[in-house]
Amino acid sequence: MQKSIAVMQSVCQELMTGNITLQNLKNILSAESNFKSIVKEIKDLNVDVGAVEASTELRREQLFAFESDQAAVQHFVYICENSGGNSGVLTERLKRFENMATVQMKDICVETKIVMFQSKCYGVHMVQQDQYGVLPSHMPIITAFGFSKEQMRELKLIIDYTKGGSFVNLLTKQGKNLEKSKNRKLSVNEVLTDVWEPAKKQWQNLYTKLKKGEMLFSEFEKNYLTEDLNELHVELSQFNKNPTNISWIDERIHQFKQYKTICACSKGAKAILNLVAEYNLKGSFRQIKEIDCLARNADTTMATLDKQMLRMCTFVREISTKRANCLAIFTRCKDLIMWLRESIHTMKDWNTFIELASMSSRQGDLAIARVHSLHASVTGYGPLLFNYDENCDENVFLDKCNQIWRVMETDPKLPSKLLGTYKSLEWLKSVKKAHGSLEVDVLSQAEKLNAKGVYKIGYTGGNKRLKKLVYFDKIQINVR
Repeated sequence: MQKSIAVMQSVCQELMTGNITLQNLKNILSAESNFKSIVKEIKDLNVDVGAVEASTELRREQLFAFESDQAAVQHFVYICENSGGNSGVLTERLKRFENMATVQMKDICVETKIVMFQSKCYGVHMVQQDQYGVLPSHMPIITAFGFSKEQMRELKLIIDYTKGGSFVNLLTKQGKNLEKSKNRKLSVNEVLTDVWEPAKKQWQNLYTKLKKGEMLFSEFEKNYLTEDLNELHVELSQFNKNPTNISWIDERIHQFKQYKTICACSKGAKAILNLVAEYNLKGSFRQIKEIDCLARNADTTMATLDKQMLRMCTFVREISTKRANCLAIFTRCKDLIMWLRESIHTMKDWNTFIELASMSSRQGDLAIARVHSLHASVTGYGPLLFNYDENCDENVFLDKCNQIWRVMETDPKLPSKLLGTYKSLEWLKSVKKAHGSLEVDVLSQAEKLNAKGVYKIGYTGGNKRLKKLVYFDKIQINVR
């Protein structure tokens, strides 16, 4: 029993003097209620119970402050290593306090004494009672890591700032650039003053600009991680001074999504504008030009997106890579398109030319394949081939394109067929030239006869019973 009392006596003295180890203090705090009860119950324990209880509270605050500073330093070591800093000194300091069984409270903080004061207690009798406590204004001063109060405050602020990836990215770039310019690792103080401070100021300026909607989309993509917009929303929200008003953050995220929609339209917009330029279309394509310009330059402020342009994007964004390629091939085949427009003016002309091409296709399988490609490609691209109006605007043009893409859904090889026909342009010209106008006239007349002619076949003599019909008997044709 005496040995137990001696152990408790020693522990209480260590607790009050600051010689207690971190491990023993943690053990006491984990069973604080039982510890206090034992101290009160042992009558032969030569300690002031009030002083022991106040010391326990003091050491709790000091331990909490130490662990808080330790976490901040550990995080700062990580930041240093990723920002071009030399964290060797801090790593050694952290290792010095790893063994909680040997580190004492007096080794990690400025020693603080508990305060004894007297208060009057009123009851049946008036008495004087000594009490102990920690001043409410007391703040533990941790000396373990060699940072001043101001520096430690910055280290803890770094933890808050680096919860999101965007600021970490900005801080890392700042540090790596400085490391490169100095051609050496940075000291701890340099990381604090020449990396952290400028990065914090830059971040605050960017945040203000973003909140006002004055930031360019190019700046937004450069300075913020946009792969996960939900995470970015969380990061931006934690810097908002009014946590109940985050509508502006929602708006900026929505605007960026709209911008990405526009970027997704860039291939389609570019394909359209190339076609417009190649065929010298004179109608208005203003909105598509703006889409292309914004997607290429990204030099538009976030708050000034044109709503009408966004409505145009609703259609243009449906121009997939395959659809854009469909228009690109039409642009590439300009020589074929212009020749067809000059040679074929009506569907009658078109049907006649197909008949002539079919007559030539009897020359072999290659010619037959050419005719099939010709028929499929010209029919599929018909909306842009026939009823051509160089003054059409973007809405009329897109409607024609949509008709072509519907055909392409059932005939995915439509663009390649047009390209194959384009490569056979000389053959098409030779077909037209070889058959000449006489055959064209004959085919035209035959078409007219098939459409409106009345055929009368048979013997026109007197005695039909005595006449046997033969191949050479008369054929009469009347055209109404």
